[in-house]
Amino acid sequence: DDVRDLRFNSADDNGVDRSTTMTLDDGSPVRIDIESDTGRPINPYGRTGVRGRGMLGRWGVNHAADTLVTRWRRTANGRVMQRGGRPVIEFVAVLRSDGGGWAIPGGFRYAGEDQLAIFAREFIEETMEGTLDQAGTETLEKLLNKGEKLCSLYCFDPRNTDNAWMETTCALFHDETGLLTEPLKFSAGDGADQVSWLMIHSGLQLFASHKELLHRAAQRLHAHF
Repeated sequence: DDVRDLRFNSADDNGVDRSTTMTLDDGSPVRIDIESDTGRPINPYGRTGVRGRGMLGRWGVNHAADTLVTRWRRTANGRVMQRGGRPVIEFVAVLRSDGGGWAIPGGFRYAGEDQLAIFAREFIEETMEGTLDQAGTETLEKLLNKGEKLCSLYCFDPRNTDNAWMETTCALFHDETGLLTEPLKFSAGDGADQVSWLMIHSGLQLFASHKELLHRAAQRLHAHF
């Protein structure tokens, strides 16, 4: 494919953002290098062994959004569980139907889409298929309004190639009391085989760079990992 007309390191006139979320040590944005002979963007993390766009939809950065919903893991008597002197957290996880294992609910970010709408859409599509009633909608809105950006990072995704790669922005929605997530009814939806609360710990094996996202969430909440 001829990609010379595509605009990298910025958003184009259609709102497609082909700039990276990665930054240098001084906070300035990383610039994507371009192959002089093909005009194709070069993966900042180097060669993968696969040239071209592969299975990804866009050349260069493919932006994703991951919705990390957490709460304290509690014992049968309602006390917050402790490990190594730190509280334990659990998160809503989906078992990917493509064989990729357990993951944080998320997906691709559409051009021009509102940030909060992205996180809500992906979470509902993957975890609440056909179960979201009016009461659930109101509860979910309260939960999602309490969110904060956790981080943006390059994803070590098996679909990455030399010229196309995944980066994600993860938002953390922590339910401090557990009262907002308790009434939610989960059912595996688009791209998922199962939905479950999983305890966060260093032994988890997760899709792509999702374990790093959990590590950062545990650090943010001063919790066990």
